[in-house]
Amino acid sequence: MSTLASGEMMTPIKIVFIGAGNVAWNLAPALDKLSGVDVVQVVARSRESALSVARLLSKSGVTTDSSDVYRSADLYIIAVNDGAVADVAQQYAGVNPSAIWAHTSGSVSIDTLRPLGPNVGVFYPMQTFSKGRDVSLYRVPFFIEGSTPLIENKLSTLASRLSTNVRVLSGDDRTLIHAAAVLSCNFTNHLWAIASELLARRDIPFDIMRQLVEETVEKAFTASPDLGQTGPAVRGDMSTIDAHARVIGEPYSQLYYILSASIIDRFKQE
Repeated sequence: MSTLASGEMMTPIKIVFIGAGNVAWNLAPALDKLSGVDVVQVVARSRESALSVARLLSKSGVTTDSSDVYRSADLYIIAVNDGAVADVAQQYAGVNPSAIWAHTSGSVSIDTLRPLGPNVGVFYPMQTFSKGRDVSLYRVPFFIEGSTPLIENKLSTLASRLSTNVRVLSGDDRTLIHAAAVLSCNFTNHLWAIASELLARRDIPFDIMRQLVEETVEKAFTASPDLGQTGPAVRGDMSTIDAHARVIGEPYSQLYYILSASIIDRFKQE
């Protein structure tokens, strides 16, 4: 992958995406729109999934057969589920050991890619992605790791053409950030889903929570999550907590108690 220090391309970078899920659907078109970058192929188990990404690209081929992977790419981006990265690394070992191979996972070790060659890395955009929903990458944090400083520089240079927030990070730090992201995003969204379900039982729209949620997020980032914490658990108001648990009912009342106990314990310590 040849780039100038300024980010200008000397020759077009050819990229192959292995995987056609939510990350590929958002990341592949963003890279393909950059001058001097061509996403030349999408590889996926399902042809329809591969096509769902390739349709967004200027001139990309698709295949469901790993033996048909394009063998002259500069960069192969493995955008599959965390548990499948090791299998992909074994499956494509020897395909193009002079290329850069990078995965997009928050928690998978860079060492998982060692069978692919000496030039391996991580190209992790910390964002929640869904097919059909365009996300601007301009401020999305990209966390980069490389097997050598040169690989880190090349991946960072490419990421910097997508985002203003690019950092080189060790694997342990990246795993911690990923865990924090799950707490902040996935777990919070799960709680929203439960709240939506409970409200729907009484035909109450979830949208009534919008202003509350938006203000909570705003306070968390302009002050701090601790300073923004309110509610019965902070006050140690067990009568309200018990009343809430009764109206919520199983299976969610126990979760309500567990989270309330965590909040009570945190603010007792303070």
